[in-house]
Amino acid sequence: MSTSAGSEGKGVPDAPSLHADDELRPLLTRLGAEVGLDALGSAPVAYPRHEQPLKTWLDEGRHAGMSWLAESADLRLDVRRRFPWARSLLVGVKAYRPHDPPAGSESGIVRGVSAYARGRDYHEVLLDRFKLLGNRLEQELTPRPVRRHAYVDTGPVLERQAAVEAGLGWQGKNGLLLRPGEGSWTFLGVLVTDLDLSPGPLDGHTASGSCGSCRACLAACPTGALIAPGVIDSGRCISYLTIEHRGPIDRSLRRAMGGWIFGCDLCQTACPINHRALRRQKIPGGPAEDDFTAPSPALTGITLPQLLSLDEDAFRQRFRKTPLWRPRREGLLRNALIAAANLRRLDCVDPARALLRDPSWVLREAASWCLSELRPPEGLDDLRAAMQREEDAQRQKVLAQDLIRWAGALPRSG
Repeated sequence: MSTSAGSEGKGVPDAPSLHADDELRPLLTRLGAEVGLDALGSAPVAYPRHEQPLKTWLDEGRHAGMSWLAESADLRLDVRRRFPWARSLLVGVKAYRPHDPPAGSESGIVRGVSAYARGRDYHEVLLDRFKLLGNRLEQELTPRPVRRHAYVDTGPVLERQAAVEAGLGWQGKNGLLLRPGEGSWTFLGVLVTDLDLSPGPLDGHTASGSCGSCRACLAACPTGALIAPGVIDSGRCISYLTIEHRGPIDRSLRRAMGGWIFGCDLCQTACPINHRALRRQKIPGGPAEDDFTAPSPALTGITLPQLLSLDEDAFRQRFRKTPLWRPRREGLLRNALIAAANLRRLDCVDPARALLRDPSWVLREAASWCLSELRPPEGLDDLRAAMQREEDAQRQKVLAQDLIRWAGALPRSG
């Protein structure tokens, strides 16, 4: 993820800045546009005022199973703890268009995938652009070497807070960066540098604004993950549950997850600022379509029952180069079973029955729950047999609860 030699400062002597701040800004603005970024700003390397809010959020366990957030908290608050030579962060924004699912995709999986993940993996696309930015910058500043390191949601940096400090927008009540005209339909990346730059947008145009009294995103979250403006309980967030969470998902949350199998856009689609941004994108003269967010054949060419029928090799072949690889087969098929139940997809009964024999307990449990929600007559004996095959008493108890609920003795969970 580093750029050229010396990106972490190894073997490169300290060098004073050869260019004044007001000389660097026009250069960086031009280079940012040339590598395909929509806006570029400079942010500080340390965030002492965010220390207590971050500590409180972590102490309350709002990061759920993302232990790396707690382990790297000190680095996030001051990148100099990893890069002692760092003097400023270059924060870049790339807006994307949330493409509508293609016509005739009602039986497919695209509608259950967050808009940002329907095409190419943005991490790879933007990381290349930030590496190129660093290379071009060093070429322009020759003979001065430029120490640098690129991150695109790949390292311990407070990207959204840095973007706000860089004047690129404000943090919305949904926790995301909001920008006038673009809303929260944006990707962020950071280039840690040894350049001396004062904080602010490099082109001098601050993207200011606020959410005002609007609480549409909080009301739209079906699991109550937005516990306060800008504060997310990750353990209840559909995006976290479908992407980062490992193991069975809390059954009390499953009905609220709807048809999402990877990510969730509900707090974004509820936002009035995002509504205006979408209208702007669809009028003549609006932003051009991105080259990496249009739905890929890997998603458009497969139905929900077909997804549930993939073995490990077929899953890898289809999704290895897409964002949907992140939760692996176990996680994505677990999500698909929950979606199949919530969407009343009876065409998923047969693959769900087959998954009762999967080596993964996570998938056997999700298949049992799915069938107990759909209650197809042909699946009852399969579930009884599945319960008997389990050797662990606790797992037998879980499947027994599904049998009882199937029989109508208990209401449907969630």
